[in-house]
Amino acid sequence: MKKSISLQPVTKKSKMRLYLGVIALLFAVGLPIYSQIKHGEIGSIQWIFMFLFFAQGVIYILVGLGKNVSDLFGKKTYLIFDEDEIRFKTSNYDKEVILKADQILKIELQAKFNDFYLKDDQIVKMYLTGFEYALIQEIKEGITEYAQINGISVESK
Repeated sequence: MKKSISLQPVTKKSKMRLYLGVIALLFAVGLPIYSQIKHGEIGSIQWIFMFLFFAQGVIYILVGLGKNVSDLFGKKTYLIFDEDEIRFKTSNYDKEVILKADQILKIELQAKFNDFYLKDDQIVKMYLTGFEYALIQEIKEGITEYAQINGISVESK
């Protein structure tokens, strides 16, 4: 059994973000031109603002096209079931958690998080806050199926 669930948020296309991105790019291009005409030189502050407006414009345009910003920087959140282990990363800022099936004593499924009780008296939490209801249900179904295959008890609270 090899199953993978992507936990990345779905970004919808937005015309407003596209417009804001174009405006920010226009500022990035227009600011040094205006500064050159008005003052005859471009100061270090203008260079900083030009870079910031350019970066903001590019990010807004990409998000407006439906791209996820964390995907652009290589950050992924996921849940992977193998025959003998569960691997998950529910936040871009957390480390990947790997739990072997023979380590898990029982699993408690709750509304905001899932608890994995290990045989060495540790509890590993899998936080589900910020996910859509349908995705949480898919996660719980996958964990329940994995637990049944590996003979792990599951409790819902």
